[in-house]
Amino acid sequence: QIKKENTPDKHKNKSVFVFVDIDDFYYKDQDIGHLSLDIKDTDSYTAIDTKNTHLAGGALSGEIRLNKSGNALSHFDLRWKNFDYNELMGIYGKAASVSGRATMEAHLKAQPGTIETFKKTVNGRVTLRAEEGRFDAKILNIWGGGLLNALIPSFDTEEQASLNCALMGADFKDGLAQIDPFIIDIRRVTLYGRGTYSAPDNVVDVVIKPESKGVTLGDISTSVRLSGPPNDLSVRPDTVSTLKK
Repeated sequence: QIKKENTPDKHKNKSVFVFVDIDDFYYKDQDIGHLSLDIKDTDSYTAIDTKNTHLAGGALSGEIRLNKSGNALSHFDLRWKNFDYNELMGIYGKAASVSGRATMEAHLKAQPGTIETFKKTVNGRVTLRAEEGRFDAKILNIWGGGLLNALIPSFDTEEQASLNCALMGADFKDGLAQIDPFIIDIRRVTLYGRGTYSAPDNVVDVVIKPESKGVTLGDISTSVRLSGPPNDLSVRPDTVSTLKK
């Protein structure tokens, strides 16, 4: 259901108000939930209210406002509560056996202008917190281009891994985010990370260091570096890292 309303023609500057309500919203041929948006577009701003949107099994609430001109800052305030790992990985074509949920929050501000202006001037914080869950160990290799085997060469990627928790925080300043902390705690190892994300370039550069939980010293690697777009990361040994716990 999509409803659109324009202001009367006699007004020089038109405003467009659109309500979008889609019971089954598909992305890349996968049903990812219910989309409900209240969209307002005027000469001076575009605003999107997520209303009763549920994506990947989690409630998405908040507002995005892009101010096109003037002095008021644009803002991006969203909370995605208890979304399902498995559905999210399916959206990115990385389906695997996963169970568990996470919550992500974003509170960002930027200078008025275009989307590109927002990316280049964004300031604020994004956090991700994942609760206990289970997943195929190979999922980290799929996502990180061989991350788990690079860290622990002896790791059996067919076994089930228990996720105790995961935590990520990113502080943005003028389009560049400092990622710290980045922690993934699973049954055999805890992964500590630190690095950056460039919003204008959509590029991650993170160094990850494992801490053993009973793995023999010869079975665990030193730090590795994850780099590239978030949906197509590459992994390589890190020989110049200054990462410290």
